[in-house]
Amino acid sequence: MTVRVLWKNPVVVFVGVVLAYAVTGRLGLQLSFVNSNVTLVWPPTGIATAALLLFGIRYWPAVFAGALIVNLWNGNQAAVAASIAVGKTAAIVVAWYFLGHRFRIHHDLSRVRDVMAILFWGGSIAPIISACWGTATLVFSGIAPAEAALSIALVWWVGDGMGILLLLPLLLVYSQRPSQRLDWRRLTEWVLSLAILAAVGDVVFIGPFGQLSGYPLIYLLFPFMIWLSVRFGSRGASVALFLTAVFSVWSTLRGFGPFQREDVHESLIFLHTYLFFTALSTLLLGAVIEEKRRIMHQLMQERMRSEEASRLKSEFLANMSHEIRTPMSAILGYADLLESDSLEPSTKRSYVRTIRRNGEHLLQILDDILDISRIESGRLTVEPVDIYLSEMMNEMAELFSMRAEQKGLAFHVAVDPGAPVVIKSDPLRLRQILVNLIGNAIKFTEHGYVSVAMSSTEMHDCCELRFTIRDTGPGISGPERERLFQPFVQGNSTVSRSFGGTGLGLAISSRLAAALGGHIELESEPGRGSTFTVQLRIPAAHCIHEITEATDVRSSTENGRESLRVLLAEDSPDLQILIRHMLESTGCTVELASNGQEAVIAAQAAPFDIIFMDVQMPVMDGLRATQELRRLGYAGPVVALTAHAMTEERNRCLAAGMNEHISKPVRRQALIDVIARFTVSASDSR
Repeated sequence: MTVRVLWKNPVVVFVGVVLAYAVTGRLGLQLSFVNSNVTLVWPPTGIATAALLLFGIRYWPAVFAGALIVNLWNGNQAAVAASIAVGKTAAIVVAWYFLGHRFRIHHDLSRVRDVMAILFWGGSIAPIISACWGTATLVFSGIAPAEAALSIALVWWVGDGMGILLLLPLLLVYSQRPSQRLDWRRLTEWVLSLAILAAVGDVVFIGPFGQLSGYPLIYLLFPFMIWLSVRFGSRGASVALFLTAVFSVWSTLRGFGPFQREDVHESLIFLHTYLFFTALSTLLLGAVIEEKRRIMHQLMQERMRSEEASRLKSEFLANMSHEIRTPMSAILGYADLLESDSLEPSTKRSYVRTIRRNGEHLLQILDDILDISRIESGRLTVEPVDIYLSEMMNEMAELFSMRAEQKGLAFHVAVDPGAPVVIKSDPLRLRQILVNLIGNAIKFTEHGYVSVAMSSTEMHDCCELRFTIRDTGPGISGPERERLFQPFVQGNSTVSRSFGGTGLGLAISSRLAAALGGHIELESEPGRGSTFTVQLRIPAAHCIHEITEATDVRSSTENGRESLRVLLAEDSPDLQILIRHMLESTGCTVELASNGQEAVIAAQAAPFDIIFMDVQMPVMDGLRATQELRRLGYAGPVVALTAHAMTEERNRCLAAGMNEHISKPVRRQALIDVIARFTVSASDSR
């Protein structure tokens, strides 16, 4: 069993605190000064305070037990020993409260406020409690005379304070891993610095100058203490302070050294003042050095992150330029070819399909950029509606089977018969996740198969829906998996060159899954393939397992039981021709308006089943035109046509009185869907 495992065992910690307190307390009492219960340095105070800060306040009974044992060991009666133990425990708990609970000091003492808290609350205020309580116990029990109370209280206070000042920083700092590893050069410097400090301390406090109490020879120590603090931070400062305290306390107790005076109280005052300000200067200097190192480390990390972000941005922009220019080149090139009069009809259709395919790819890139922008700014919204899962899975099969077949891949789609038939969620976002994941699987798989499976698990309050996409592609290594769902990141630097893509799809899919109340899991092994699993938790009330009737409003609209009158307000002549053709191909009768003012006049002159209103137009824009129509009492549906696809734009259109929002480029199916939504029920009633 390792040491780390042992220290995680509560029993081991409890026993260790008790033994450490009792043994060091017994050794400390060997230096008793004015009473057999009082010593100039009380090591258990620093040890016990460090134990509570490192292991938790729940170990305060171990502190009390250790204090009780050492006082019984010293020959005190049980009542006296228990009373002194109460005072000691109370002081240590107070020190823990202020240091650990109120100020939450860092154990590496890397902040100036941490050192100041230890000096004030640990070394000065908390010991007053044990000193007053313990002195009162000794006086009232008859162990000490009342006239000695001041001397006892002063020594007690100094002893407990020194125990915290000398040992607490040392134990806290060395309980943490060092921020810098000691190579042989720094290790040599560390050993030599400590040896010189010890030699100078011996000369000043114990050696030939130890009897020269009237001379300020203690200042000879400061250059070496400062050196240790500057070079080794809080670790060097705490060790330098400890060594200096050992020499100064030892010499004072033996009746010599620079702090020895005829009056014992004067000696104690000089000693405590010296150690207090030595601790103040060395520990503060060590904390300043640690703060500087921490700030430099943070600045270095920020610089590295900034350089990495800049590198990713540059790679993304270069990749995005390639991704945009490639379909644009195809669109412009094939558009030029279509101008030839000698092309066969089949060739023209092939060119048109190529232009459409590249246009859709370009639109997908723009949609990805908009989506990641919404996600990063926290403006992503979901609109839950009924989703027919079997239809969605059939759509995935139709969409990707041809693509898989062209690459020679087997493609399977399986649906669990026990899965819900209808769920309420956002179909656009769910479809976007599946398209991204299935598209990636086919793109990166050269041999084998890609399979898509939908399954579900019923729970008491929800249904856990799973979409599992497996492939036999190259797989993804561990380091790549960790960063794969970050924006602008692809598996490795060769992916974009080999397969293309923006590096946004997985990041968007992960965020979208979270917005739908789920997450994406990835299992992959290099050379064996990957498995992406989309898990969604749908409330039970939003899951339907059986339906009796389903109506396809789109087919009824497209077949057109009667011709619908449509007003199209659009200022672009090219888009007027395009959208008018789309609408007339569904059986609608279309009237045109070139700006918002013409649209208002036309809507007042004749009834329309639906108005499609461009937002940005001359004379009067679509928002003002809609507001004017609503003011005049027009109640028919008005649908916005705009190149702005952000959620804020949609909300702005709805606030102006519009019923729906279609973003450009306009697709024929989007027009059909919105016409079905706003006109089928009206035509049925007629």
